[in-house]
Amino acid sequence: MTESIVKLIMCLVTGCMLAYAYRYIKSGYKNKTFEGTMDLIRGAMLLIASVIIACVLLSTNANAQNVVRKGNTFEQISSRQKKFAGAIKTHYTYKDANGVVYPIYISKNNKVFIIKINKKGKQYPYYLKDIEDQILHEYGRK
Repeated sequence: MTESIVKLIMCLVTGCMLAYAYRYIKSGYKNKTFEGTMDLIRGAMLLIASVIIACVLLSTNANAQNVVRKGNTFEQISSRQKKFAGAIKTHYTYKDANGVVYPIYISKNNKVFIIKINKKGKQYPYYLKDIEDQILHEYGRK
């Protein structure tokens, strides 16, 4: 939350800097004297500084770190794994047609699934409806 507030303040500062840059550049074009030239330089410097601040704001990524404790180990959960955070890992495994072995999970809604990864690297649940009754019965959830 504090990162969001800092970003908001930085956006406001950048907006003010852009407004002042516009004012200085506009007055520099009207006034052809030394002061007008200095206004143009001030405006250009403010414009460059505000562009740099905007690039820094866009490049930073505010990610909340989610950590789960498993015994004496703390594991960080990525944003894609939050979807499966409430799932219980069973002692069963599932072997697909390609020979890949996956651990079987039970969701908090009593759905039995495995976590597969697509070609883009994103995780998605693959539900196992045909063996759901057997596993839920063994875990006392049905």
